Amino acid sequence: MPVAEIFSTEALATASADISYDEKDDETYVMSESDPEESLVSDYDVTNDYLKQALDLDHADDNHVSLLEDARSTVKTETTQVSEKKSDATSASGEPHSFVQFLMKHEIPRKVFHSLHGFITLGLYILGWSKFDAAKIVWTLFVLVFANDVVRLNFPAVNDLVLPYVRHFIRKYEATLWNGIVFFLAGAGLVLSYAPKDVAVVSIVLLSWADTAASTVGRAFGRYTPSVRCDKSLAGCLASAFTGLCVCYFFYGYIVPRYPEVNTTNELLWAAETSKLNIHVFALITAFITSFSEFVDIGLVDDNFTIPVLCAICLSMVAHAAKI
Repeated sequence: MPVAEIFSTEALATASADISYDEKDDETYVMSESDPEESLVSDYDVTNDYLKQALDLDHADDNHVSLLEDARSTVKTETTQVSEKKSDATSASGEPHSFVQFLMKHEIPRKVFHSLHGFITLGLYILGWSKFDAAKIVWTLFVLVFANDVVRLNFPAVNDLVLPYVRHFIRKYEATLWNGIVFFLAGAGLVLSYAPKDVAVVSIVLLSWADTAASTVGRAFGRYTPSVRCDKSLAGCLASAFTGLCVCYFFYGYIVPRYPEVNTTNELLWAAETSKLNIHVFALITAFITSFSEFVDIGLVDDNFTIPVLCAICLSMVAHAAKI
């Protein structure tokens, strides 16, 4: 075969394809923060060796050596171009890609957004908002977000337009399914509309903080504890219970006494003066209910809906039963 034909564009493309492999298919594959430049240099060296073997060059032949140097120059130029693009991308973003990948892998933006719901709920409570006024806002937001999801799930072009703005706050599967915020707003709207004021506030805060704690601890330490369900670990359930305990103490032990003016007479379902249960027993019960609601799985219903609703129902039943 003529040397010129071997060094044709098609031959070089075939040679590159022959020596490439997907490292994810390699059973020894280990996730690492390898430098793309090192990988490209390695590919360049392997391509160089491959061409030498394929041609069985006679190093005394100046024409062959010249063609080989041209091929090496082409590969080196492409390596430099890719390296420059990598540098430009890093400079434009102002931060290494590994940091962004870390944030996305651990769902940091989503968890921060999720946790903010609890702070906002407590803030509105402290400001003296009526739960019915809050419910009106929540239901209005529900209609807007629900309508948005109906449109984007039925029109791929709209979905492609919306996703870049929300992709950091949703999970991958939600790109083609209902957004978790739809379920959250539905659950929050129900508890604000029908549950007592204190129970409604606590239920929403439990969803915001306990669910986040369960997810964070479960991902970090779940592998070291038994699994209580296919996607739930004992570590996550314990984190949820502990957060529920803390929320109960924080709300009834600090927030309520600190801001007595925001509650009217008999607006609180549970109070130490009117209950057979002291705060310690009620906090333990709250911890159990929180963990239980985290564990429950109702088909396709998102836990952003089930957690606040189940917590509100169970806490209301316990508080009513313990009334003096």
